[in-house]
Amino acid sequence: MGKRALIVHPDFLHTLPQQTPFRCPARLGSLPLHIVHLVACKFDNARDLCTFEQVCTFSREAVQSDDSLWQNLCCSKFRMPRHADLSGKEGLTWKALYR
Repeated sequence: MGKRALIVHPDFLHTLPQQTPFRCPARLGSLPLHIVHLVACKFDNARDLCTFEQVCTFSREAVQSDDSLWQNLCCSKFRMPRHADLSGKEGLTWKALYR
């Protein structure tokens, strides 16, 4: 069975039970890419996603490597169908479409 991780904002460390072992990652890049991607999936507007993209190289790579993050924003903001496909449009990305 894999290890489980608990990520807690420093302002809420006092809410953890005393026996809970807590090891803060040295930096965002030390987290697995899928965890960073899960964080990015929670943003519901472009401003937050762009801000997260600027945090560090690792977060930028996580956001830029998955155009579906921008697809979700396009579909929710512009009421596009979730199954819309841009594969036939050369060079067009969901991020470019959102702009």
